[in-house]
Amino acid sequence: MSSYQTGRFSEYSAEFVNVADTLSNLLQQRQTGKAVVRFPGSYSVISPNTGETAAKILIYQQGVGSQNPGPIALRNEGVYILIRRNGNVGPVIQASGLQMLSRTHPNEDIGVTPKRDERFGFFPVMAGENLQQIAGFLAQISFL
Repeated sequence: MSSYQTGRFSEYSAEFVNVADTLSNLLQQRQTGKAVVRFPGSYSVISPNTGETAAKILIYQQGVGSQNPGPIALRNEGVYILIRRNGNVGPVIQASGLQMLSRTHPNEDIGVTPKRDERFGFFPVMAGENLQQIAGFLAQISFL
């Protein structure tokens, strides 16, 4: 099981940081008090029902952070949306039928250090993609 330990936001491309910050801000505007927590290189969406990380906005860039034990399933540099697959909240999210879940590969997941046992499906944020739509999806997850 591979995992990724993010670096600090200051180590990443400004373009990637801007996308992650914008997504976080859009999500916070929609959430009305739900927790979005900033960590080095990522934001976590915390489930109010379980206290677990339900989703993450994560930056991946070659040479920043570290891969444990290596190589990880993230293929290209950029911003990724990670969706929890295990724990108490993971099965609830996976059973929700939210359309954007179809963007995750069913057989690929990743952990994020230091909690490698938390497993996440993922998909990249594509250039020009509607960030409001992704923030809406994350907001839906935050209420599960």
